Amino acid sequence: MSNGEQHWTGKLDWQKVRDIRRRSAEICPGCGETLTNVQLARQFGISTAMVHKILKNKSWRIESDPKRQAVY
Repeated sequence: MSNGEQHWTGKLDWQKVRDIRRRSAEICPGCGETLTNVQLARQFGISTAMVHKILKNKSWRIESDPKRQAVY
């Protein structure tokens, strides 16, 4: 069974997952707040549940990242 980047219906790859994690931690210069899971989900065309799983390391686990970047 394929998963992640290899799945034929997949919308994400490792670069997008890293971008989600990075953007969730960044503070918007205009409003002084971070992006919500809803905003991130809309930007990437995925569910809010998937954003939550990515940020909580339940899906697309950091340990599985081929580049294993410690800072997102």
